[in-house]
Amino acid sequence: MTYDPAFTNTASCKSKITMIDGDKGILRYRGYPIEQLAERSTYLEVAYLILHGELPSASQLQDWRWNITHHTFIHENIKKCVDGYHYDAHPWGCS
Repeated sequence: MTYDPAFTNTASCKSKITMIDGDKGILRYRGYPIEQLAERSTYLEVAYLILHGELPSASQLQDWRWNITHHTFIHENIKKCVDGYHYDAHPWGCS
């Protein structure tokens, strides 16, 4: 564990995905600077990078986008249920 009052006594660990050097202002995902990813990559490209270790090629991104799009459908009954909640309803309204 490291002592850092702002870190709230949370243990740190080594990661193959994220590298942080707060003193130098460095944040990288899989070796890519966060600034580069934020400026040049989409959310789905970064998700692919985190899971697979490299940014996708054009064909990989096309397949990835299709898979994500076609495996995130929700059943119409769930949509009706969600539509029944008012936009300002308390989140624990069902409890």
